[in-house]
Amino acid sequence: MDHATIAILMLFAGLALIIAEFFIPSGGMIAILAAICLSISVWAAYEAWWETARSIWWSYLVTVAILIPASIGGALFLIQKTSLGRHVLLRAPSLEEVTPYAEEEHHLREMIGKRGQTVALLNPGGMVEVDGERFHCECPGMLIEAHEDVEVFAIKGNRLVVRPMSDSDDGLLASQSQRDESNDEPSPSRHDGDAPPLDFDIPQS
Repeated sequence: MDHATIAILMLFAGLALIIAEFFIPSGGMIAILAAICLSISVWAAYEAWWETARSIWWSYLVTVAILIPASIGGALFLIQKTSLGRHVLLRAPSLEEVTPYAEEEHHLREMIGKRGQTVALLNPGGMVEVDGERFHCECPGMLIEAHEDVEVFAIKGNRLVVRPMSDSDDGLLASQSQRDESNDEPSPSRHDGDAPPLDFDIPQS
Protein backbone atom coordinates (compact mmCIF):
# COMPACT_ATOMS: atom_id res chain seq x y z
CA MET A 1 0.00 0.00 0.00
CA ASP A 2 1.54 3.29 -1.05
CA HIS A 3 1.73 6.42 1.09
CA ALA A 4 -1.00 8.27 -0.85
CA THR A 5 -3.55 5.54 -0.10
CA ILE A 6 -2.53 5.50 3.58
CA ALA A 7 -2.91 9.29 3.76
CA ILE A 8 -6.45 9.20 2.36
CA LEU A 9 -7.57 6.23 4.48
CA MET A 10 -6.16 7.68 7.70
CA LEU A 11 -7.77 11.03 6.89
CA PHE A 12 -11.25 9.50 6.59
CA ALA A 13 -10.65 7.34 9.67
CA GLY A 14 -9.64 10.40 11.70
CA LEU A 15 -12.70 12.37 10.59
CA ALA A 16 -14.98 9.42 11.41
CA LEU A 17 -13.46 9.16 14.87
CA ILE A 18 -13.99 12.88 15.44
CA ILE A 19 -17.71 12.47 14.73
CA ALA A 20 -17.88 9.28 16.86
CA GLU A 21 -16.39 11.18 19.82
CA PHE A 22 -19.61 13.22 20.10
CA PHE A 23 -21.89 10.16 20.13
CA ILE A 24 -19.87 7.58 22.07
CA PRO A 25 -18.69 8.52 25.58
CA SER A 26 -15.09 7.34 25.80
CA GLY A 27 -13.38 9.71 28.20
CA GLY A 28 -11.34 11.21 25.37
CA MET A 29 -9.89 7.93 24.03
CA ILE A 30 -11.63 8.27 20.66
CA ALA A 31 -10.32 11.82 20.33
CA ILE A 32 -6.77 10.55 20.95
CA LEU A 33 -7.21 7.87 18.27
CA ALA A 34 -8.53 10.51 15.85
CA ALA A 35 -5.45 12.66 16.47
CA ILE A 36 -3.18 9.65 15.85
CA CYS A 37 -4.95 8.81 12.57
CA LEU A 38 -4.73 12.40 11.35
CA SER A 39 -1.04 12.55 12.27
CA ILE A 40 -0.34 9.34 10.30
CA SER A 41 -2.32 10.78 7.37
CA VAL A 42 -0.24 13.98 7.34
CA TRP A 43 3.01 11.98 7.53
CA ALA A 44 1.94 9.65 4.70
CA ALA A 45 0.89 12.59 2.55
CA TYR A 46 4.26 14.24 3.13
CA GLU A 47 6.05 11.09 2.07
CA ALA A 48 3.83 10.71 -0.98
CA TRP A 49 3.71 14.22 -2.43
CA TRP A 50 6.34 16.48 -0.87
CA GLU A 51 9.09 15.48 -3.26
CA THR A 52 7.04 14.81 -6.40
CA ALA A 53 3.91 17.02 -6.31
CA ARG A 54 4.01 19.81 -3.78
CA SER A 55 0.82 21.39 -5.17
CA ILE A 56 -1.08 18.22 -4.19
CA TRP A 57 0.57 18.38 -0.73
CA TRP A 58 -0.61 21.93 -0.12
CA SER A 59 -4.08 21.10 -1.47
CA TYR A 60 -4.18 18.18 0.94
CA LEU A 61 -3.34 20.45 3.90
CA VAL A 62 -6.09 22.94 2.92
CA THR A 63 -8.55 20.06 2.61
CA VAL A 64 -7.63 18.77 6.08
CA ALA A 65 -7.98 22.29 7.55
CA ILE A 66 -11.50 22.53 6.09
CA LEU A 67 -12.72 18.99 6.82
CA ILE A 68 -11.79 18.89 10.52
CA PRO A 69 -13.97 21.89 11.62
CA ALA A 70 -16.66 20.82 9.14
CA SER A 71 -16.78 17.38 10.78
CA ILE A 72 -17.05 18.93 14.23
CA GLY A 73 -19.85 21.24 13.08
CA GLY A 74 -21.70 18.39 11.38
CA ALA A 75 -21.44 16.25 14.50
CA LEU A 76 -22.83 19.08 16.64
CA PHE A 77 -25.71 19.53 14.19
CA LEU A 78 -26.55 15.84 14.08
CA ILE A 79 -26.33 15.34 17.82
CA GLN A 80 -29.13 17.87 18.35
CA LYS A 81 -31.46 15.60 16.36
CA THR A 82 -30.96 12.58 18.62
CA SER A 83 -32.35 11.84 22.08
CA LEU A 84 -28.81 11.42 23.40
CA GLY A 85 -27.85 14.83 22.06
CA ARG A 86 -30.82 16.51 23.73
CA HIS A 87 -29.54 15.19 27.05
CA VAL A 88 -25.94 16.19 26.37
CA LEU A 89 -26.63 19.61 24.84
CA LEU A 90 -29.07 21.16 27.28
CA ARG A 91 -31.52 23.71 25.93
CA ALA A 92 -31.64 27.18 27.37
CA PRO A 93 -33.97 27.30 30.38
CA SER A 94 -37.04 29.50 30.38
CA LEU A 95 -37.52 32.46 32.69
CA GLU A 96 -39.89 30.49 34.92
CA GLU A 97 -37.34 27.70 35.28
CA VAL A 98 -34.48 29.98 36.32
CA THR A 99 -36.66 31.91 38.77
CA PRO A 100 -36.75 29.83 41.96
CA TYR A 101 -40.12 29.34 43.59
CA ALA A 102 -41.89 31.57 41.04
CA GLU A 103 -45.35 30.12 41.74
CA GLU A 104 -44.84 30.27 45.50
CA GLU A 105 -43.69 33.87 45.29
CA HIS A 106 -46.74 34.79 43.22
CA HIS A 107 -49.01 33.14 45.78
CA LEU A 108 -47.31 35.01 48.63
CA ARG A 109 -47.75 38.33 46.82
CA GLU A 110 -51.47 37.68 46.67
CA MET A 111 -51.52 37.74 50.48
CA ILE A 112 -50.25 41.35 50.68
CA GLY A 113 -52.92 43.62 52.16
CA LYS A 114 -54.89 40.79 53.76
CA ARG A 115 -55.53 40.29 57.46
CA GLY A 116 -54.62 37.18 59.37
CA GLN A 117 -54.03 35.84 62.86
CA THR A 118 -50.84 34.66 64.48
CA VAL A 119 -50.69 30.96 65.28
CA ALA A 120 -47.96 31.25 67.91
CA LEU A 121 -45.73 33.91 69.41
CA LEU A 122 -43.79 35.84 66.76
CA ASN A 123 -40.26 36.22 68.10
CA PRO A 124 -40.03 37.87 65.58
CA GLY A 125 -40.61 34.90 63.23
CA GLY A 126 -43.38 32.38 63.45
CA MET A 127 -46.56 31.23 61.76
CA VAL A 128 -49.58 33.21 60.64
CA GLU A 129 -52.91 32.02 59.28
CA VAL A 130 -54.35 33.97 56.34
CA ASP A 131 -57.48 32.86 54.47
CA GLY A 132 -57.31 29.46 56.14
CA GLU A 133 -53.67 28.86 55.11
CA ARG A 134 -50.62 28.88 57.33
CA PHE A 135 -47.50 30.73 56.25
CA HIS A 136 -44.09 31.41 57.71
CA CYS A 137 -43.91 35.04 58.68
CA GLU A 138 -41.93 37.60 60.62
CA CYS A 139 -42.67 40.91 62.28
CA PRO A 140 -39.43 42.91 62.38
CA GLY A 141 -38.69 44.91 65.49
CA MET A 142 -41.39 43.58 67.81
CA LEU A 143 -42.99 40.57 69.45
CA ILE A 144 -46.60 39.62 68.79
CA GLU A 145 -48.56 37.26 70.98
CA ALA A 146 -50.44 34.28 69.62
CA HIS A 147 -53.96 34.72 68.22
CA GLU A 148 -53.42 38.42 67.50
CA ASP A 149 -54.77 40.10 64.39
CA VAL A 150 -52.07 41.16 61.95
CA GLU A 151 -51.86 42.60 58.45
CA VAL A 152 -49.58 41.40 55.66
CA PHE A 153 -47.74 44.32 54.07
CA ALA A 154 -44.72 42.73 52.31
CA ILE A 155 -42.91 39.50 51.55
CA LYS A 156 -39.31 38.58 52.32
CA GLY A 157 -37.99 35.54 50.51
CA ASN A 158 -40.48 32.78 51.23
CA ARG A 159 -41.97 34.57 54.25
CA LEU A 160 -44.74 37.06 54.82
CA VAL A 161 -43.90 40.27 56.63
CA VAL A 162 -46.71 41.28 58.97
CA ARG A 163 -47.53 44.06 61.39
CA PRO A 164 -50.09 44.21 64.19
CA MET A 165 -53.49 45.69 63.58
CA SER A 166 -53.66 48.88 65.68
CA ASP A 167 -56.75 50.08 67.54
CA SER A 168 -57.05 53.00 65.13
CA ASP A 169 -57.37 50.57 62.25
CA ASP A 170 -60.16 48.70 64.06
CA GLY A 171 -61.88 51.97 64.94
CA LEU A 172 -61.65 53.14 61.37
CA LEU A 173 -63.25 49.93 60.15
CA ALA A 174 -65.98 50.18 62.78
CA SER A 175 -66.77 53.82 61.96
CA GLN A 176 -66.87 52.99 58.28
CA SER A 177 -69.35 50.18 58.90
CA GLN A 178 -71.49 52.50 61.04
CA ARG A 179 -71.57 55.10 58.30
CA ASP A 180 -72.60 52.48 55.80
CA GLU A 181 -75.43 51.31 58.07
CA SER A 182 -76.63 54.88 58.67
CA ASN A 183 -76.81 55.53 54.94
CA ASP A 184 -79.14 52.57 54.54
CA GLU A 185 -81.55 53.65 57.33
CA PRO A 186 -84.51 55.92 56.45
CA SER A 187 -84.35 59.46 57.78
CA PRO A 188 -86.43 60.03 60.94
CA SER A 189 -89.86 61.65 60.44
CA ARG A 190 -90.39 65.13 61.76
CA HIS A 191 -93.07 66.10 64.25
CA ASP A 192 -95.96 68.17 62.97
CA GLY A 193 -94.96 71.06 65.19
CA ASP A 194 -91.50 71.15 63.65
CA ALA A 195 -92.79 70.98 60.08
CA PRO A 196 -92.28 74.13 57.99
CA PRO A 197 -95.40 76.27 57.24
CA LEU A 198 -97.29 75.56 54.04
CA ASP A 199 -97.36 78.17 51.34
CA PHE A 200 -101.17 77.81 50.89
CA ASP A 201 -104.21 77.95 53.26
CA ILE A 202 -106.05 74.79 54.22
CA PRO A 203 -109.83 75.48 54.11
CA GLN A 204 -111.54 75.22 57.51
CA SER A 205 -114.68 73.07 57.68
